[in-house]
Amino acid sequence: MKRMIFKVDGINGLPNTPSGYKYLGYDGESLADKSGATVSGISTNTSLVYRALLTQTGTASPVATVLENTLGSVSSTYTSEGLYSITSSALFTSDKTMVMIGDVNAVSFITSYWSTSSDIPISTKSFVFGAFNSVNGILAKTPIEIRVYL
Repeated sequence: MKRMIFKVDGINGLPNTPSGYKYLGYDGESLADKSGATVSGISTNTSLVYRALLTQTGTASPVATVLENTLGSVSSTYTSEGLYSITSSALFTSDKTMVMIGDVNAVSFITSYWSTSSDIPISTKSFVFGAFNSVNGILAKTPIEIRVYL
C-alpha cells in the first residue's frame, strides 16, 4: 500500500520521509514531492462535457456550433417535426449524464433528457391556436450542455 502525507504550505523544512510514506507539498502554485520534482498527471476533472449552440431550420438536422467538447464524437439528427436527437457511440452513461438546454421565449419551449447511452432526444413546441404543437425552426443558437460524470 502506498501512502502519502500532504502539506499545504510547501515542502521546505520537512524532516526525512517516514518509511512507507511520501511527502507531497503544495506551495500555492504547484505540487512537488519531497525531492522537489513537480508532480504531474494529477487531474481534477470529474466529468466530460459537450457545450454547443444549436440552430435548426426546415427539415434539416440541427447544426451545432461547438463551444467545448471533451466528451467525444457527437452528432445531431432530424427525427420528425419538432423532434431531434443528439447521438453518440454509447458516450451517455446511465445515471451519470446531465442535459441542460436553453429555452427561447414565453410561447415556445424546448425539452431534452437522457434516453439511452447513445441518444438524447430534443423536442421543440410552440403555443399555436390554444395548444402546444411540435414545430421546426425554434432552435436558434440555443445553448445545450451535456455533462457525463466519471
